[in-house]
Amino acid sequence: MKKVILYAALIIIIGCNPNRDKDAFDGALKMVDEQKYKEALNEFLKIVSEYPESEIASAALLECAKLYHNFNFEGLSKEESLEKAVEFYTRVYKEYPKSIGAPPSMMMTGFVLANELNQFEKAKTVYEEFLNQYPNSELIASVRIELENLGKTPDEILEKSIGANK
Repeated sequence: MKKVILYAALIIIIGCNPNRDKDAFDGALKMVDEQKYKEALNEFLKIVSEYPESEIASAALLECAKLYHNFNFEGLSKEESLEKAVEFYTRVYKEYPKSIGAPPSMMMTGFVLANELNQFEKAKTVYEEFLNQYPNSELIASVRIELENLGKTPDEILEKSIGANK
């Protein structure tokens, strides 16, 4: 009987480890460093599923977005991968609007929409929402520049910049 109680207590203690989400997150980051991107993605998704109320969940969603943004996963075109990145960036600021990752995630949503998917109207909507939702963000100047240059080619932006300096 004592062994049963001891095992039950041990399981409860292990199950109540307050750092399990952080440990899992660190393990997933290590997988990224080892270029095990698919495994890392699955681990980040597991963290979001198992610890949705944790501060780590928003960071895990952001890492999913970055993985889809920077790497092509088997079976996905570059465009599909970018759409998945937008989906995860959006989840960060929609599900965790007060998290530290929310403002950069919203900006990156607009950036990918505008500069990689050429979805300028959607990007404009996101950028304008950013200005309203995060008016004191350190990213506000960058968002305003993105809005000013929305839909312009790099040559047009350069020409405008040179013209402004004359």
